[in-house]
Amino acid sequence: MNTEEENNDNNKAASLNSEPGFRGLIAGFAYTGPATRASSRVKLPTGASVQVDEWHKASSRCARIFDKVTSDATKRSTKRSATVVDTSSSKRIRAAQTTTVVTPLKEVPDYLEMDLDIVFCGFNPGIQSSARGHHYAGSNNHFWTCLTESGLVGSKVVTYKDDARCPADFSIGFTNIVSRPTRGSSDLSRKEMSAGADPLYAKITAYRPKVCCFVGKGVYEAFSGKKKIDLGLQAEKVAATALFVVPSTSGRVSAYSKEDKLLLFRELKRVLDEMKGKSLVAEDAIVQQPAPI
Repeated sequence: MNTEEENNDNNKAASLNSEPGFRGLIAGFAYTGPATRASSRVKLPTGASVQVDEWHKASSRCARIFDKVTSDATKRSTKRSATVVDTSSSKRIRAAQTTTVVTPLKEVPDYLEMDLDIVFCGFNPGIQSSARGHHYAGSNNHFWTCLTESGLVGSKVVTYKDDARCPADFSIGFTNIVSRPTRGSSDLSRKEMSAGADPLYAKITAYRPKVCCFVGKGVYEAFSGKKKIDLGLQAEKVAATALFVVPSTSGRVSAYSKEDKLLLFRELKRVLDEMKGKSLVAEDAIVQQPAPI
């Protein structure tokens, strides 16, 4: 090969190498070995042309596959998003359907009549009392056991179901310093307790029981305004009504056993019997008093 042919070959190779895209790639397969004397043109080997065509086809296939995968992924993502929203919506619907409706607690009515022997006054109705509609209806409350065993109802056995007939049958009535039911007396504020003092005072003066028995020291503290009190008969009176204090009969009150509470119920009966005995003596004295001449 002469110098002119070598220069022509170099110029053609440079021109091929500078082509962009696939032509540039094709140039990479150019034959750079010694040319035959029969031809001065640079020929691309047949195998190289096939390889480039296959690479181009493969590249196009990859591009199409990538586009399809991307499209499918986008569709799946959109579908998942819709599913999440639907699931969330379904959960909200199920939650709404299973939401428990809380029924407001009902007050327990007073059972009061004129001139009863005893009116028991508690804190307020508990949840079980509210649900059952009776005073001291808690399953662990000692009230009705103490009332029965103290002799205040004679030889009868009474339960919370008997509260409505107690005024007529045993001259015993019921009220509370606060009418609003709660889980426990600790749920009542001092302000709420104090606010119940005047209405309770009005009930005592209106119905005039012989004894008003406060079931719980806290009840009498709220009523009297005193910070320190003793259990049992109090020195104060409301008109002619004596005031007596027993511990709370709730089973939650562990400071006093059921036996301790029963002792005070029996003391209440003794005080009541004594008051009724004095009344009978006074009535007898009036009857036996000779008429003036």
